[in-house]
Amino acid sequence: MRKSYPALRNGRGALLKSSSDSDLQHRKALPGKRKLPPFPSIFAVAGVSIHRLEGSAALEGSAIHQPSKALACEIRERELMLQSMTLQSMTPRFDTKRCQMRLLQSLVLLGGLSLPAVTFGNTGHSQSEPFHDSVYHGGPQRIPGQVQCAYYDLGGEGIAYHDADAKNSGSGGLNPADGSYLNQFRMDEGVDISYTKFHDQIDNNPYERVQPPEGQLYVGWTEPGEWFNLTVGVEQTGVYAVDLLYTSNRGGEISLDLNGKELTGPINILSTYNAADPIAWRQWHHWNVMKDFAEVKLPKGRNVLTLRVVSMGNMNFAYLQFRPKK
Repeated sequence: MRKSYPALRNGRGALLKSSSDSDLQHRKALPGKRKLPPFPSIFAVAGVSIHRLEGSAALEGSAIHQPSKALACEIRERELMLQSMTLQSMTPRFDTKRCQMRLLQSLVLLGGLSLPAVTFGNTGHSQSEPFHDSVYHGGPQRIPGQVQCAYYDLGGEGIAYHDADAKNSGSGGLNPADGSYLNQFRMDEGVDISYTKFHDQIDNNPYERVQPPEGQLYVGWTEPGEWFNLTVGVEQTGVYAVDLLYTSNRGGEISLDLNGKELTGPINILSTYNAADPIAWRQWHHWNVMKDFAEVKLPKGRNVLTLRVVSMGNMNFAYLQFRPKK
């Protein structure tokens, strides 16, 4: 029995006129028009077939001939195959996109609930770089020795540090931007920085336990969840005792990481609060050295320490002193 196929129609629904196979394969384009492709492109959307001749915009108004029955049969078979493939793939494609959207929403939600993580490269080392400026250009801070907290790494928020807000409450804030090095030290970064002052008995008051150096830079206004990286150069593999020059008006906890991995766990920081001081704001300026607050094993060479504020906050960190453990 002879099969019949629906007549082909052009993009506007008009019937295509008949022609021979030879005519279809060897016809010449009208002046200024493109040659017709050997068969029309077929698009299936939700089971509805749309026949379109490529370059149809250029062929509008021209006489288009119907291909031979053999070619029409081939076109119809391709159309049915495309329809079947499209209907089978529509739901999986939709589900895939929906899953991708749900995954993205979950990651965003987790990002909002989680503390930002230190960014590390394939080597396990931080992507941040050692601090340097017009005054300090010594590269990684040396161990044994003092590691200055205000010399935390370069790299910005989420790379070298995380701070609760983008404003530097010390440099350019409490300490007005007057062109001086100390007042404007790293004032465009989110980590809050100030320095010790000896006028009006601010940091040389009689209620502190030790007197810090005048003009000592420190990281302050700290909050739980904040952290900063310190790139160091360790002279020899070994165990080191660590001291901390700090203030803390109510105590708290900090921790240290090494190259992206936990080094110490939470460490309790003693409060420096002194009820005898009649000036309330000076509770943030009772300096103390916490001796041997940590004992850590460090490998020789370049490493990245991360100081994290675990609980309470409101602590000021001046420097970490590393000594070989005897």
